[in-house]
Amino acid sequence: MKESECISDYFSKVKAVVNQLRRYGEDIEDVRMVEKILLTLTPKFDFVVCAIEESKDLDSMMVEQLEGSLQAHEEKIKRRQEVPLEQHLKTQASFKDYRGETSYRGNR
Repeated sequence: MKESECISDYFSKVKAVVNQLRRYGEDIEDVRMVEKILLTLTPKFDFVVCAIEESKDLDSMMVEQLEGSLQAHEEKIKRRQEVPLEQHLKTQASFKDYRGETSYRGNR
């Protein structure tokens, strides 16, 4: 898998290759596809691969389940990259004093 490639594109390529192999008579099970896909993912998916291998039974996992899990992780990565660090660090505090409530916001 290339670093800039998205999960859905990668799975489309893998499925196309597997379909060609099946047309030529090769018997490829989902378990073998899942294992190969997990081995060929980029390093940004390393901890997700470890979590999947530890928590799920790879012998019964279907390719579509793996694709869904990896797409969910990819979306989470994209959302984190879109929100700037300053947005995460903003704070808001409100204090009550004898005159009522006053709000103070961080990063001003």
